[in-house]
Amino acid sequence: SSDVCSSDLKNRNFPIDFLRTLGLFAIILAHVSPPLFISQLRSFDVPLMVILSGFVFALTKKTDETEFKLNTYIKNRFIRLVVPVWVFLSFFFPLVFISAQILNIPFPFDGPKILSTYLLWEGIGFVWIIRIFLMMSLFGPLFIKKIDKFKNKLKTIFILYILYEISFFLYSKIFFHINDTMEEIIRKSIFYLIPYLLFFAYGVYFKKIKQKTLSYIIFLLTSLLIFGIEYNFLKYGTYPKFQHFKYPASSFYTVYALLISTLLLKNLDIFEKIKSYKFRKLIHFIGSYTLWIYLWHIPITLFLHFAGFDYVFTKYIIIISISVFIVFIQQKLLNFFLKRSVVLKNKEEALKTIFIG
Repeated sequence: SSDVCSSDLKNRNFPIDFLRTLGLFAIILAHVSPPLFISQLRSFDVPLMVILSGFVFALTKKTDETEFKLNTYIKNRFIRLVVPVWVFLSFFFPLVFISAQILNIPFPFDGPKILSTYLLWEGIGFVWIIRIFLMMSLFGPLFIKKIDKFKNKLKTIFILYILYEISFFLYSKIFFHINDTMEEIIRKSIFYLIPYLLFFAYGVYFKKIKQKTLSYIIFLLTSLLIFGIEYNFLKYGTYPKFQHFKYPASSFYTVYALLISTLLLKNLDIFEKIKSYKFRKLIHFIGSYTLWIYLWHIPITLFLHFAGFDYVFTKYIIIISISVFIVFIQQKLLNFFLKRSVVLKNKEEALKTIFIG
């Protein structure tokens, strides 16, 4: 809502909202099947969002005068992350069911698929990102407590990352071809958790890294990427597809995402040069409601896909525009009802947490 937005405009960090918007738009871009080159370019999406959440976690933890309480943090993150998703899904599935009845087509989701979606496992797709952020909320602060004990935090993160890559490589060689439920659970929990915890930690300590060190990191990542791409081309005759290394995040995907995220965060102040009030207001709005914009893009994407609408970039603009517009209307309606209903007014804080975040 504009009132919420205008009152929060001064308190919000524009460069961070700008990067949040960039990350969100890059994630949505993956869902319209863009050309390979564009798909490669946008492969920094989820890691950037996780690095940003670590970056913001460090800022808020520092400014929060009261002692950091883990239980409260986890409870708040659960209410802000999972409850909105459940609320949305409880609206989404009946909507699809009614649409299927009207169009006289079979309902596309069975019971297990619906349950799997609510559990943020696989289901209809799209929800694995929420699982990553939930895992960051549960394990991120604990992981940071452990890393804090080490003198050289960056070195610790780097060593842990190397160990993760070795472990995942060995694990893939031994278990990858066993299509087993247990194997899937291990891969989608532990092997999804570790790289993103390292991304989160990188975000937390980012502000403490010296500019010179950042330049070294950028040089190292660029060299690794060029060397890896060349090696892949010489050995297999093709360029690697970063997406192939996304589930779970490893090798090319991780190096590329780290490189882009480092470049963006290192030059964070550049975005302050954008002075247009209307543009800043729009970015603050999108940055405030990334979760709800993400949720609303799901039915619009599925609908356009079902309708056989294949104009990639037109589809992309339609999805983003409608999602942002729906969230704008959602906030307006919420404020409208809060002003007029005593019953809702009593639940104002909970409703705002769920629908605004």
